Amino acid sequence: MLGVYLTSLLVGGAFMCGAYAVLFLTWWRGSRDSAVAVGFRSLGRVAFSAYLTQSLLAVTAFTLLGVFGWSLWGRLSGVEIIAWALGTVALQCLLASWWLRRFSIGPLEGLWRAVTYWRRPRWAVREG
Repeated sequence: MLGVYLTSLLVGGAFMCGAYAVLFLTWWRGSRDSAVAVGFRSLGRVAFSAYLTQSLLAVTAFTLLGVFGWSLWGRLSGVEIIAWALGTVALQCLLASWWLRRFSIGPLEGLWRAVTYWRRPRWAVREG
């Protein structure tokens, strides 16, 4: 069981490294309007919301408690875990792009600003 976990970490790290390399090369070549670049750029603008959402999804999917969630820990192969992670990031890129077409900041980023500055954030609802 530990071997599968370590393998998925190593392979997942390699995939993330590759994703960052592709993102950098896409940016460097001037293709800033590509779907990959737009998706990652949007995800970066709502990073706090994305981080907490991803954590919540992972806890729900892989919890060992059995009280809530799907208890997938130890049931998925390394390839399935990597596919789950890549699918989660792809879905988050799509949702972040969708959200930012309507608002200027992410939902949890707005909450964070409200707590930090003690006033309602400007959501700057986009028209269109």
